[in-house]
Amino acid sequence: MRIAGSCLCGVARYEISQKPRVAELCHCSMCRKAHGTAFSANAEVESASFRWLAGEELLSEFASSPERRRVFCSRCGSPLVIRRLDDPATLVVSLGTLDSDPGARPSRHVFVDSKAPWEEIGGDLPRFRVYPGFEPEDPDAGVGRMIAAIDHVQLAMPAGREDEAREFYARLLGIPEIPKPEHLARRGGVWFESNQVKLHLGVEKQFRPARKAHPALRVRGLRRLVERLHAAGVKVVDDEPLAGYDRVYVDDPFGNRLELLEPIG
Repeated sequence: MRIAGSCLCGVARYEISQKPRVAELCHCSMCRKAHGTAFSANAEVESASFRWLAGEELLSEFASSPERRRVFCSRCGSPLVIRRLDDPATLVVSLGTLDSDPGARPSRHVFVDSKAPWEEIGGDLPRFRVYPGFEPEDPDAGVGRMIAAIDHVQLAMPAGREDEAREFYARLLGIPEIPKPEHLARRGGVWFESNQVKLHLGVEKQFRPARKAHPALRVRGLRRLVERLHAAGVKVVDDEPLAGYDRVYVDDPFGNRLELLEPIG
């Protein structure tokens, strides 16, 4: 599969070698202002499947938020892609710049709470006030739903092995390290956080690895990550199929069990 795209003046051209994972209509204020429209039509693609064919030297980018870089043609202004600094394996492509059929259709409206006051959303596509997985609670649901989400997962580790944790969680799994609060840093351990994942490793004096209880981390590009882990000498164990997912298990440097899974289909 070869999906071609270009900017308005035609100087910037690109190609995608795989069908987009998901397409959506985004009503957030940043997309509205970047495109000058009621919403933007976007699609997620794997960065490895995307390549510039021409005009890359004329591209500019704008930091619309700390983790997002909007790439556009500096000659005609066409918004082309969005880079996610917290998810470099994914690119968001502006569907309006495609020159051929991507084989995917928008499947949802997102950030509808931020839509323009003059816009009336029609059609039957699902509507998300914010984004799938980040929806606010219904204010009429009552106190029975006071738990809104999991804030972070805490794992134990032995003392003095923080560098091994950094090598595994930051370099191999790609979860950035963040500084621990000063009053907690003296206890040892290390924290890793992105917009989607918060894993905290704390030192336990009589450490025993968690062999049954484990976090399950949703992955984009699981098989590429498996190759990366193999190359680093990490043992990867395939498990029985789980409907709708490809999944494996690995141990961190301290023997804690981790599940890595990716939706399929």
